[in-house]
Amino acid sequence: MTLDPLMMDAIARGQRRKWAREEDRGSLDFDQAVQKVAEVLREQWIETAGEPGQAVYLGLLCCSQIFGTISPTREQVSAAVLTSGHDYDAFCALRLLSQITPDGTYPDLDSWKTRLFLGIVATPERPKGRQKFDLRHRDILIASQVQQLEVVGFRPTRNSGAKRDRSGCDVVATATHRLDGHRAMTYVAVEGVWKRRGSVPLKGVANEFMQGYLDDIERRRSK
Repeated sequence: MTLDPLMMDAIARGQRRKWAREEDRGSLDFDQAVQKVAEVLREQWIETAGEPGQAVYLGLLCCSQIFGTISPTREQVSAAVLTSGHDYDAFCALRLLSQITPDGTYPDLDSWKTRLFLGIVATPERPKGRQKFDLRHRDILIASQVQQLEVVGFRPTRNSGAKRDRSGCDVVATATHRLDGHRAMTYVAVEGVWKRRGSVPLKGVANEFMQGYLDDIERRRSK
């Protein structure tokens, strides 16, 4: 996998996701806000399914869950190597780590990468049922859009006791019904994602990865 084009695409997508920077508070009505959110969800939730860049995202998610960092200790890596034959998350974390870590950093990872290249290491079976990656990807996108809507003046959730309210969660729920009839969500479902947004442990690892990528670009320029 070539990281440079994938990371440049990830940066571009991240910038487009933050559309609220182009809008003043109170500048959008409900329908305009729905259109903005639908555009983001269509590009970054529906159309990205199966793209190579998702392997990077999945690796970051698994690194976050297993190591809590993209700079784990040798002991953590060695433990993941031992379980990677049957643990799909450990396998994905090691696969990304082997691509972004210089040789010699983790002896056990170097050996694992060689065996993977030779076909000795097999990819474990994916867990059955709906993939954690799909749900986490969806949840992060939804939470980010509710945050963007808050910037332009939409309350994240409905007022207490209100039967109808034009909140950020209402906007996102309506937007999901405009995605060619697929993946539609109710207000309650979107509100649930918003309320558990703190349980998605990706931001720190993603920022760490992005900073490392930018530092690497700077090192290349200075040579």
